[in-house]
Amino acid sequence: MKGIVKFYDIRKGFGFIRGDDGHTVFVHKSAIPFFDIFLLPGEHVEYQIGTTQKGLQAVDVKKL
Repeated sequence: MKGIVKFYDIRKGFGFIRGDDGHTVFVHKSAIPFFDIFLLPGEHVEYQIGTTQKGLQAVDVKKL
């Protein structure tokens, strides 16, 4: 999937991505490669969807 970073807090290590499908998903710092340790609001990303006990989560996030 592709989407845009809505919010990301580098200190807390999480944020949210709004997908091209209109759904917003949680993203944790563990889903971002170590060389891209942060995301900026408005950045375009590509990601996969994973499920956790709390719901959907972005995994394997890559900046475009």
